[in-house]
Amino acid sequence: CAYAIMSNHSHMVLWCRPSVAAMWTAEEVARRWLMVFGPRGREWTDGEIAGFAKDEKQVAEWRARLSSVSWYMRCLNEYIARQANKEDGCKGRFWEGRFKSQLLADDGAVLACMAYVDLNPVRAKMAERLEESEFTSVYDRIVGKRGREKVKKISEALPYGHQDDKTQDASGEDEVQAGDGTEAATVIARAREEAVADAWLCPMGEAAGRHTVLDMSLDGYLALVEWTGQALRADKRGALPEGTRTMLEQMDLDVEAWVETVKEFGRIYHRVAGREESLRAKARAHGQRWVAGVKSGRDVYRGVAVG
Repeated sequence: CAYAIMSNHSHMVLWCRPSVAAMWTAEEVARRWLMVFGPRGREWTDGEIAGFAKDEKQVAEWRARLSSVSWYMRCLNEYIARQANKEDGCKGRFWEGRFKSQLLADDGAVLACMAYVDLNPVRAKMAERLEESEFTSVYDRIVGKRGREKVKKISEALPYGHQDDKTQDASGEDEVQAGDGTEAATVIARAREEAVADAWLCPMGEAAGRHTVLDMSLDGYLALVEWTGQALRADKRGALPEGTRTMLEQMDLDVEAWVETVKEFGRIYHRVAGREESLRAKARAHGQRWVAGVKSGRDVYRGVAVG
């Protein structure tokens, strides 16, 4: 859903859906596992996959691992460690310790955490604008949106073949004659490449027919994160973008506390993040009488506290 790669650490917001993995056939589980963990370049026949699928115990283990955040992080971190050690010409431990994780219990927590992650370079003063925040999901989403806008503009201009028609990219840098096939092809290829920069991320609310991370448009999310970043950078709130207040209120988030929530998200929550009743429910489910972050859940969200 979101990520940020910093100089010495990284953040990720992951949507784990074991209920989807539970519906896969044994053959589908085996196929997916072999695609990732089988020998590179090996193409498996249907007969071979069916043979693996007969091992019920093995399939059950693969199914659990394919929907496990812990297994995902283990594989990712091992791959990165091997690559880094190879580049540095050394051996031994690469990561300082095991990853830390929080359960995001409701949409408000997901939104706040995504903004917190996407704004890491801005908070660290490594970037002033979202467009400069490379190695973040918000950068990929901006590039993807800009690429799709370019493709649309070019596709509308080129079919007519008028020599005077021009297509300008979203940044205002490229201006191409619609009749110039060579230059136009170059711009189209680049625009199409940009258009899928965010295709690997979980889409926002406007993606028809696909599971979306939030019931919020991409434009709305980008406007909210841009405004929040400006508020964090300048320590000056100003007026919320049109419609943003409504989006926050729909998630029961305290609008006045929003910027502070994003700024301090990593500190105010611990194992579980969300409204007070969500935290208390998780505590009861684990047989605990107390869970850290209840006061934060009460402060961050609007509404009446529950006992």
